[in-house]
Amino acid sequence: MNNSRVFNFIKSKMSYQALLFIVLIVLLVIFNNLSDGIMFRKHVLFGLTENVMEIGILALAMTFVIATGGIDLSVGFIMALCAIMMGWTYEVTSNMPLAVLACFVTGFICGSLNGIIIAKGHIPPLVTTLATFSLFTGIAKIIAGTNIFSNFPPGMAFLIRHKMFKAVPYQFLLFLFLSFLFWVLFNKTRYGRYFRGMGFNEQTVKFSGVNVDRVKMEVYILSGLMASVAAIVYLCRLPAAKPDIGININLETITAVVLGGTSIVGGVASVGGTVISVLVLGVLRKGLSLVGIGGDKYNFILGIILVVCLLGFSIINGQISVKRLLKRKNQYNY
Repeated sequence: MNNSRVFNFIKSKMSYQALLFIVLIVLLVIFNNLSDGIMFRKHVLFGLTENVMEIGILALAMTFVIATGGIDLSVGFIMALCAIMMGWTYEVTSNMPLAVLACFVTGFICGSLNGIIIAKGHIPPLVTTLATFSLFTGIAKIIAGTNIFSNFPPGMAFLIRHKMFKAVPYQFLLFLFLSFLFWVLFNKTRYGRYFRGMGFNEQTVKFSGVNVDRVKMEVYILSGLMASVAAIVYLCRLPAAKPDIGININLETITAVVLGGTSIVGGVASVGGTVISVLVLGVLRKGLSLVGIGGDKYNFILGIILVVCLLGFSIINGQISVKRLLKRKNQYNY
């Protein structure tokens, strides 16, 4: 009985993100034991972040999108199109600043298109971004054809050749910096209140004087711009732009956001939880590869683990919410 009370007390006091962080530590310890201590080596521990930083950058913006009650199924394909435009522009002009500008302009235009259709056309985000991801993929394939744009200057592979203290990837530091900016924007400014309010009840926010259409536009433009940043980070790590680089990123991005504690129906979100869940994905990907599990088996095991985590934490959150609701009811039950 005492153990049960202690467990219930811990559940009621610990946040979802704290539990997720414990899962992250447990996974690190498990994979370290399974890999004979390799996981905790400096270059491996920091290196596990390299392959998920594009997902992390996209997930930060996706947190805002989902918080408003929306969804963006096109971010991975916007990222691919941005990479294609950057590679094509550099191949034509041999001007890297112009190529980077083309990348950002592409992300801005794609995000603006999503925002205009959703905010001004009042088309559901799921339908809109499902249509635009086909559009963006088609444009990327038309521009690239069967070509792979890899004729970048030698310095483009900066993130592969250079690390801070010979261990810490620079894209990880960029991700932490962006995470801090997004956390401040979400928790310390009025925009965070707008995002959460729109997710709970958009009409209420609208009647309070907020231009919800403009906020929606800004959110999807931000998502497009972050896809541009992710494209540049990707090309600095693997300087080869091709149309299929964003195929699997959409699902992993949305999974990272939802696993981090953001409600898929909007209104509840956590930038900190998104950061932790991205690291969880990195640990799973690296840990499973260290123990010799990859390919289809990797995807199968990763899917099982993520589904179990989502269901498990959903149940825990549901129990905590019910207990808090009953507590409040008892307080007002005279």
